[in-house]
Amino acid sequence: MDIEEKIMGLLNNLDNSYYRLILIVGAGGSGKTDILKSIADQCGTYVNLGLALSEKLLEYPIEERAYKATDCLREILNSIEKEPLLIDNIELLFAPHLKLNPLSLLKHESRYRKIVAAWPGRFENDKLIYAEYGHPEYKTYGKNGIEVPILDLERRQIQ
Repeated sequence: MDIEEKIMGLLNNLDNSYYRLILIVGAGGSGKTDILKSIADQCGTYVNLGLALSEKLLEYPIEERAYKATDCLREILNSIEKEPLLIDNIELLFAPHLKLNPLSLLKHESRYRKIVAAWPGRFENDKLIYAEYGHPEYKTYGKNGIEVPILDLERRQIQ
């Protein structure tokens, strides 16, 4: 079974889940974007979140952006009708000045719609990781706090 088939199978089983989110985890250049676009060709809508969110946030002064980021994110996602949402380029969610919790935001939004999101990072030792330790954008989540399926592209398996 290829990656897209695994994701489609997971999507079909999300209907009764509290969080209807799937994370595709991999480093830059691992194929996350190609996978999302391929699935969007079959069903759903591809969303370049980094581009859409940065355009929305430019409407506000820098000092207001942390207060407006969540509302802007919801406005973007609510404007899209065709599910699942295939969300790519989420790096802006990790920007320290926005003071967001990217995983919590994605989980919350997935209560209202199916989401497949590309997570630029890795899954190792039962932890979901973004950036390297010591980096200002570094985030780590233990397996118990994740609560959604993770497709680890490095290992080609579902966690």
